[in-house]
Amino acid sequence: MKRIILAKELLIFLLTNVTSLEAQDSIHMPKSRYKTWGSLVNINRDIKGVLYEVKDTSIVLIHYSTIGDRSLQKLTISEINFNMLNSVKTRNKNAPMTGALIGTLGGGLLGGLFGHYVYKNILWVDVPPNEAKFIIGYGLYFGVPLGASVGTLVGLNRNILI
Repeated sequence: MKRIILAKELLIFLLTNVTSLEAQDSIHMPKSRYKTWGSLVNINRDIKGVLYEVKDTSIVLIHYSTIGDRSLQKLTISEINFNMLNSVKTRNKNAPMTGALIGTLGGGLLGGLFGHYVYKNILWVDVPPNEAKFIIGYGLYFGVPLGASVGTLVGLNRNILI
């Protein structure tokens, strides 16, 4: 009787936790705030990874390095001395999305204000309310995409550390 109860409990446990019993097939990059690009002295290759730590004389990067051919990659932690670096550029991970959101809001506001200004300053034409909404909407129609694209481009900018 106890074996049947244990077997039922084991079956219930396996059925409810089957998704969490997967084997770990790859190592994921640690969560970090900054993406980092670096170029090394006397080497044509750039390093792209996550900025883990900045020390007095070096930086610590977590990146993927290739083994032999291009198909095999290994997660590597590298401590690189400042003397070995040509340049280091960083960017906040969410900077393009944040820039796009701020640009969308700013572009929508400026487009709506421009449409409202155009509507109020047409003195010689009597504009019905439906067309006034159209004019303000037209300003929004051009202001939102323009603001989003400018905000995304500003967010894609990389800050140069070295």
